[in-house]
Amino acid sequence: MTPFIINISNLSPGTHSYALEGSPAEINLDEQFTRLIRVNADLDRITRGFALRGTALTAAHLSCDRCLGEFDLDLQTTFTLLYSVATTGAEEEEKDDLATVIAPEANIIDFGEDVRQEILLAVPRKLLCKEECRGLCPVCGRNLNNEQCSCKRETVDPRWAPLARLSAQK
Repeated sequence: MTPFIINISNLSPGTHSYALEGSPAEINLDEQFTRLIRVNADLDRITRGFALRGTALTAAHLSCDRCLGEFDLDLQTTFTLLYSVATTGAEEEEKDDLATVIAPEANIIDFGEDVRQEILLAVPRKLLCKEECRGLCPVCGRNLNNEQCSCKRETVDPRWAPLARLSAQK
């Protein structure tokens, strides 16, 4: 079980707020996630189940895709999860299209795996230490954020050189 568990036995109708926290390792996130995961959640008891709205906060220590430098990134994600209580004969279903099906006798909702997936989706595809990162010199490999180099770089792709000569003749 994870630290992201809500006891739903004898839960009165209405909205209930929770502040939960746990380590990244407790939900199987690797060591690049460096800070406790804090989740603020509101659980609504609805007619045939529960609606959980939450926000998860953590941080990750990552490597820049352009300059290969390491940097820390704060991550925040919001999510909504639906849980429907199974009716007779529907207990075999693991998930509905829109909601996770839980057994009528369930006493808890463990949404740790959902938090894990939401955090992984919050990590940007392109990891940049800063938006204006200049990256590495393609010739000498120096980090252009820290120093300039005197390498001569071809400004035009050699495959386009014939086209550049044509435009220069006009």
